[in-house]
Amino acid sequence: MDKQPVSPEEDAELKRLYADLAHASRRATAFLRTSGMTSATFLRADREVTRIVKRIKEIRGLTGKHWMAL
Repeated sequence: MDKQPVSPEEDAELKRLYADLAHASRRATAFLRTSGMTSATFLRADREVTRIVKRIKEIRGLTGKHWMAL
């Protein structure tokens, strides 16, 4: 279950992280289309998406939950 409530600092971080996630996902998708799944550019972009999702899950108390749980 989601950790509620989050602190004002965590709330601000979540807002930033969700904006970053949208941007990072678009970048990863673009690199996947243009460079392929095994390209270094896609793999770096994919790692960034993973890092952001991991931090969002930490803040929301969802670490260890299904990968789609945000």
